[in-house]
Amino acid sequence: GDARAGDASSSSRRGVSPASADLARSRQVTLFLVLMSLAVFFIYGTSAGLSRVIMLTVPMQTRPFALALQTLGLHLFGDVPSPVIIGAVKDSLAPHCGIVFGNDTASGCGGADLGHLNPQCAASPEDVRGLHLTIWIAVLWSIWAVVLWAAAFGLLLRRARRIGEGAAASGSG
Repeated sequence: GDARAGDASSSSRRGVSPASADLARSRQVTLFLVLMSLAVFFIYGTSAGLSRVIMLTVPMQTRPFALALQTLGLHLFGDVPSPVIIGAVKDSLAPHCGIVFGNDTASGCGGADLGHLNPQCAASPEDVRGLHLTIWIAVLWSIWAVVLWAAAFGLLLRRARRIGEGAAASGSG
């Protein structure tokens, strides 16, 4: 069966026209894309600052190596394992919320099913709670990253003040 047809018939039963349901869905997609774009902008906006800090704190002859280590660390501890970890958390908290495959001729793909969300997911309050908890875990982890970044920035400022005070003291003596 076609999930969109099911959505349209349930929308009609609730007194909502399929056109207004499509408009609401379109607004949700737009809001999602705007918020996701902002998130990506702010997440990747910090990489220039991190590179600058490394270049200011590492001796010139070892800067290329330090920047290479930064890139390796970002991938090794960030974008490589995070989808696997979040996927494992989601699978344990919402086991029925995966992609299912089957013969779906109504999808407009000529019978080739590219996969769709398991319909049992929305029917299970435990799975819905599990999805919400998974999202909260990811958000809180991101907040933890911001806290650690702020702490590192504070330590860097303190170190810069000490170096500046030491240079001023040695220059005045």
